[in-house]
Amino acid sequence: MTIRLCILAGLGLAGLLAPCAAARPAPSWTADIAIEHAELRRTTLEDWSGAALQLGRRTETGRLVWARAEWSQRFGAQDSFLQLGLQDQFAGGVGSLAIGSAFGGDFREDLDVRLAWTRPAWRPDQGPGGLDLDLTARIADYGDGAVTVLAPGLVHYLRDRDAWLSVSPILVRGSEGRWESGLAVRGDVGLDANWRLRGGASFAPEVEAGKVAWTRGLEIGARRKFGPDRELGWTVTHVDRSGSYARTGLTLSLRQRF
Repeated sequence: MTIRLCILAGLGLAGLLAPCAAARPAPSWTADIAIEHAELRRTTLEDWSGAALQLGRRTETGRLVWARAEWSQRFGAQDSFLQLGLQDQFAGGVGSLAIGSAFGGDFREDLDVRLAWTRPAWRPDQGPGGLDLDLTARIADYGDGAVTVLAPGLVHYLRDRDAWLSVSPILVRGSEGRWESGLAVRGDVGLDANWRLRGGASFAPEVEAGKVAWTRGLEIGARRKFGPDRELGWTVTHVDRSGSYARTGLTLSLRQRF
């Protein structure tokens, strides 16, 4: 517990010591609120529900610091999860670090460390589009052993329209030491100045309450801007967990910049 508190406090201090934002055209603060509910089938387990609040601050140098609090109800129990994160320019790309903990939760992580790095891999000589290299890694400890997730991938930005498509292999190592692999494909497209659609499919192992199981997942969502500083989102997901249950969830989100 003491180590986790020290790490979290260190991230928070790094954010507070970041250069203060001067007058700039873009908003420097962002608030994200999300509410979700998932219906479970092929099981006697209760349906899931949850809510999250995230506050972020971007400095004039482009550094982003955020804090996130989540409440979840699953398996007849409730957990609260706290996370601090930092994003900045790194090695020619954008890197981020996030550390969180449920502090003795029933099904969330005792310690969760997430690393991500995105770097342009190719750009055309003229015009938009191109290819990015995306690397993400996660180490989670649920109290009975660590779980490692690696997801290297490529993100292709279409040249003729505001859209991107990503392909990412997913590698998961459970606490028993065995590696499993899968694949995820995702995309995002802008319909006009206000509407965006996204979707994805995955055939990969998933970590839940420290257990790894093979899943098939589908996701579709939409985002709608209301002015330059407000955005509403809707996401529907369906996950079929091999040998267990299936769940269908709806998430409503609001992003406010100020």
